[in-house]
Amino acid sequence: MNMSFADSAFLVEGSATVGVAILAFFILLDFPATSKRLTLRERQLATIRILKDGQDSGANSKEFRLSHWQAFKAAVADPRTYAFLVYVTFLLHQESVLLTLFQSFHVGCW
Repeated sequence: MNMSFADSAFLVEGSATVGVAILAFFILLDFPATSKRLTLRERQLATIRILKDGQDSGANSKEFRLSHWQAFKAAVADPRTYAFLVYVTFLLHQESVLLTLFQSFHVGCW
């Protein structure tokens, strides 16, 4: 099987993504207020932090659950969303620069 560098990089990155997704399914919690893995004190602390941020988890009551449009507006109004976008853009740029350097080094060695 003769794979190009791009094919092998795609295979490695895709495998890592699938692996992280499988691990995240078992590690990440759905809602802090209903999690069985947290102690009562940890659930209370997590819920207090969510409420302090001005967002409700929606786990306790359907009447306080955000609609899709309300959640979108809350995300657009939150400056952390833009900080996250800048951070991810920086990471993606760094990855493409490193991949280009590695590819040129890899091709140059052969």
